[in-house]
Parts: sequence; C-alpha cells; structure tokens
Amino acid sequence: MFMIDWTMDDKLLISNKWAENEKKKAYLQIKQQGLVFQSFMHQLIPINSLFHKIRIGYISYDFADHPLAHLLNSLFKLNDRQHFHIVGFSLRPDDNSQWRKNI
Repeated sequence: MFMIDWTMDDKLLISNKWAENEKKKAYLQIKQQGLVFQSFMHQLIPINSLFHKIRIGYISYDFADHPLAHLLNSLFKLNDRQHFHIVGFSLRPDDNSQWRKNI
C-alpha cells in the first residue's frame, strides 16, 4: 500500500484548485442557462480594528412557536455576544409568539 504524507500546504493547495474548478463549472452552467451572474462584494472591515466581531447569521423558517425554536432558544443564549455579532433571518412572517421574541 502506498501512503502519501500530505502537509497542510499540500492539502490547502489541492482544495484551492478543487474549489476553483468547481467555481468554473458553476459559472459555465450559469452562462449556459443564459443567466447573468454578478460576483458578491464582501464588506470590508478595517484590519486595524481591534474590536470587530465575527458575524454569525442563523436562517430558519422555525423562528416561531415551533419545537425546533424551543430547542434552539438555549443555543442562542449561549452565543458569546462579546466576540460575535448574531443575526437571525426568519423565513416566515412574525407570529407574535413569545418564542420569536426570545429568539
């Protein structure tokens, strides 16, 4: 059996090439369907800012009086808001429930 001892740099190089190839295939599929694709521009955060927080977004249809919301409510309380900026994106209209208000 032949084993290769990959370094972290090797793994990153391989995964980067794979990601670039997947990106090219996706662009080609989009182009073949006649769709226009605009690349996403990331929001720039100053590097010298010592107080920026990592942004985390939760997306769910269940931010309401729903069993999953009951379970996730404790998860949201455990998020360290000193280091993370937390945003929830609901895919349903507001049901005015106490669960949604807590989330």
